[in-house]
Amino acid sequence: MNCISHEVDLTIQEGGTFDRMFRWSVDAVIQDIAGFTGVMQGRKKLADAETLVDLPTAAVPWAADGDSGVYVEDDGVDPDTQGWFRVYINDTDTTGLCESNKDIEGAYTLFLSSAEGEVVLKMFGKLIILASAAR
Repeated sequence: MNCISHEVDLTIQEGGTFDRMFRWSVDAVIQDIAGFTGVMQGRKKLADAETLVDLPTAAVPWAADGDSGVYVEDDGVDPDTQGWFRVYINDTDTTGLCESNKDIEGAYTLFLSSAEGEVVLKMFGKLIILASAAR
């Protein structure tokens, strides 16, 4: 499997749902990621122990207003699902992220892991959390 990673900046609105789909392809060839898991963590500074966002592999199929997590949508059967994964943070988990009512800029990494245990850095970049006027 080609282990190309991509720099993708993500912006989350405090108090809102973040739901974004990504498809892994290499040279226009969609990759089979059935059976993969994913984790994502974001911090203000890379050296910080505290996370702003900590998303495990989703344990259940995705549903609106469901659990926050990294969802691998590739079911290994339907070609329309091949290569797709979703980063989902429900509004409950984004509420209160900006305690000082100021925007936060940090960094994140997202790893995908194959059933065989190969861990691939798939995405990384800036993590921007926009403070909300609504409380």
